[in-house]
Amino acid sequence: MYVKVRFVGHPDVVIPVDSMLTKIEEFRLIILDKFKVQPERQHLIYSGKLLEDGYTFYDYNIRLNNVIQLIEKSLPGETKNSQATTKEVEKEEPNEEKIEYEDAISTFYKVGDLVDARESEGYWSEGKITRIVSDPKEQDNVSSNNSDVEDISNENILYQVTFDNNPDDPVFCKPSDVRPRARKVISPGDLKAGQTVMINFNLDKPGEVGYWYDFKVEQILKMKRTYNLIGTLYLGLESVPQNDTKVQVKDKIFAIEKPIPLEERSQEYIKKTSVAPPKRSSPFLCDKCRDDRDVDCKYCGCYTCAGKESPDEILLCDECEHGFHMKCLVPPLTAVPDDDWYCADCKRDVNDVVAPGAAQQAKKARAGPGRDWGRGMACVGRTKDSDMPADHFGPIPGIEVGMSWLYRIQVSETGLHRPSVAGIHGRANVGAFSIVLSGGYEDDVDNGNEFTYTGSGGRDLSGNKRTAGQSCDQEFSRSNQALACNCAAPLNPKGADAGAKWRDGKPVRVLRSVKMMKVSKYAPKEGIRYDGIYKVVKYYAEKGLAGFQVYKYHLRRDDPNPAPWEKKAKKYPIEYPDGYLEAKMKKDAGKQTLKTLLTSNDDADVSKSSDSLDNTISDITNTDSNRTRKRKRSMDDETKENDESEPIAKKASVLTSNSSQETLSLTEDEQNAINTDQKNAKLWQECLKINESRTKFIDQVQQVFRCIICQGLAISPVTTPCLHNFCLNCIKRAFKVTDSKSCPCCRQSLADFEITKNTHLMGALRIFLPGYDAAQK
Repeated sequence: MYVKVRFVGHPDVVIPVDSMLTKIEEFRLIILDKFKVQPERQHLIYSGKLLEDGYTFYDYNIRLNNVIQLIEKSLPGETKNSQATTKEVEKEEPNEEKIEYEDAISTFYKVGDLVDARESEGYWSEGKITRIVSDPKEQDNVSSNNSDVEDISNENILYQVTFDNNPDDPVFCKPSDVRPRARKVISPGDLKAGQTVMINFNLDKPGEVGYWYDFKVEQILKMKRTYNLIGTLYLGLESVPQNDTKVQVKDKIFAIEKPIPLEERSQEYIKKTSVAPPKRSSPFLCDKCRDDRDVDCKYCGCYTCAGKESPDEILLCDECEHGFHMKCLVPPLTAVPDDDWYCADCKRDVNDVVAPGAAQQAKKARAGPGRDWGRGMACVGRTKDSDMPADHFGPIPGIEVGMSWLYRIQVSETGLHRPSVAGIHGRANVGAFSIVLSGGYEDDVDNGNEFTYTGSGGRDLSGNKRTAGQSCDQEFSRSNQALACNCAAPLNPKGADAGAKWRDGKPVRVLRSVKMMKVSKYAPKEGIRYDGIYKVVKYYAEKGLAGFQVYKYHLRRDDPNPAPWEKKAKKYPIEYPDGYLEAKMKKDAGKQTLKTLLTSNDDADVSKSSDSLDNTISDITNTDSNRTRKRKRSMDDETKENDESEPIAKKASVLTSNSSQETLSLTEDEQNAINTDQKNAKLWQECLKINESRTKFIDQVQQVFRCIICQGLAISPVTTPCLHNFCLNCIKRAFKVTDSKSCPCCRQSLADFEITKNTHLMGALRIFLPGYDAAQK
């Protein structure tokens, strides 16, 4: 792994590190070796965060090729002598620049040779040798009696190279960073494993043209139109190897030229190397116009007129770094400003700066009585989600016909009907999974086992409206088309009838809302109730009561369980949100107590009312949180029930008795599925202890057999020797990431464990929760 370090006044340097577990204090020592900046003076910043000792690259999410900013700070004791220190630096700077180089002679190169030189970022660029000097660091080892021009070993030589892409800034390079200009092109089909070549690669955007790096080929993959190479990429001045790098061939592949001593050069070689080969490709300076001078571009030209003419008259904003012609500014400028310059969008007036929070307070003052966003559960979100797939047709395991909930958001959490507002849940080309009858359209006709349902649309709901009158024709798309897909007849925008084959259609879960009471006697008296599975018999388009075209769907019940309005149907208490009863009773009891306090003048009555409120709230809290808990009842409890809290206790006791009457009964196939899964026998016994209702049993199964990694029901479950269950893909991914085979839950060693699916558990889960893994196989 490697990262880039950016230091003001220095080019970006590629620094190799061991891994993401490298500590910050260890990285400071590498910085000391590269930049000669003491650790206590180093300010390391990444992504706006100051890197502190004691943490690792992993803690800051520092990844491959990320840039770390280095800022040299002054120590506290040096602040007093800052002026003196600045003067000393100013005095030292001229001495640093006055390095005297002595000319030298190389046995391999001469001035004017065309070469490839390695830049500080580690890639190779085209250039020309303009001077050969001896290395000043090695001059002390050379005898002072030598002549003015010395012939020393190549290890003590520096080559001054002028790059073709930056001729105004020559750079001194070591002999290891210079080699003859690459000329020989190799076809990808002629490459061999183990061969080192020079290829084009973009570190930031692998699919785009980049710079030229050395690459050792290990594997060659032929694709339809190109080749993919897998091997080792060498980065940085120290040629840091990046193993198992995959490179798609986007450009030519060059052979690495070896230097030939000057004495061995033939006339043919001299003539050949004196002519520069065609210029190699390089990354675009501007990705928008791809460096096309004939195309106007505001990103590399003037941000106002997008022109690229007169580059010497373009000013760069010190904030956004966009360029602007001085003549395009308002008002135009005639000279380059001496200080920092900001464009109109980045410039800030000091008078416009407000105190923290002032703008928010002003906004609140202007708000006034705005729109009514609804009350109660109008804007609440889901606190949990169903384990069943969103595109599941048919019943939801554990949900029985006749169950009801107070709010739509509770129904959404069960997976019966996921939208919290829309009446149809489906996909246009797949089908409808569920619908809710709430009496929103005047064309709805409900006869219990059969009903006519009106499609959606044709209403203007702008302005955050929940409903409105019919104002246009409905369209055969989205939800309307989805519900039509459930019919066992070919899809037709004009309508279709399945006839006698109506049972072959896709099932639709049907729920009725209390809002339906105004038009139907089959609606529940409170909340939303699940009424079972229906099938679409036919659908058609006709003019509705409002005078606009609507789509009507005739649905017929096809559920083996009795309907909630039938005598044989089971009766279920309505489900309230967690803490709802406690909050409601507190509110009602508080109102009653407040009324008593206002109408009573006797201190004893006030004390008695206050005690009654405390006792009532205590009873409600115990009843709401522990409906199924059995405890011994005392005479005090009996007395309290007969006081003012009697209606409340009676309601709670009814809920408790209804739920306790239900008992769990399993079919023969379900019992056999449990018995075959011997690995999880203990866990199944825990689930069977919930002998109250099938719904609670299914909930317990969903909790016990969750994958510890993804927190969802185990898909293709794997049971470890330590009796923990995981998804097959989850545990494979965990082993790959950690490079160690241990249980992600208890850390027990699984070195000898072979990952295999527990088919018995998978079969049992599919019996109790049919279709739970259909969308994730």
